[in-house]
Amino acid sequence: MKIRKRRYLWAGPLLITVTGILYLTRTDINERLRTSWIVMTALATALAGVGIWRHFFVNEDPLHEDSERD
Repeated sequence: MKIRKRRYLWAGPLLITVTGILYLTRTDINERLRTSWIVMTALATALAGVGIWRHFFVNEDPLHEDSERD
């Protein structure tokens, strides 16, 4: 299934960010696993932030199929 509108592609990284933060609050995980979760959560947060920025603050989306081109 192909997503035609790229408006809400930030929802997946945002879900990973929330899951990562909740997982990192646990105290019974080892340091190596904690480091990998920190890296994954940081990358997902960056992707979600860019997606939210583009969704709310950028008027023209060059990847959007319905946008008009000159």
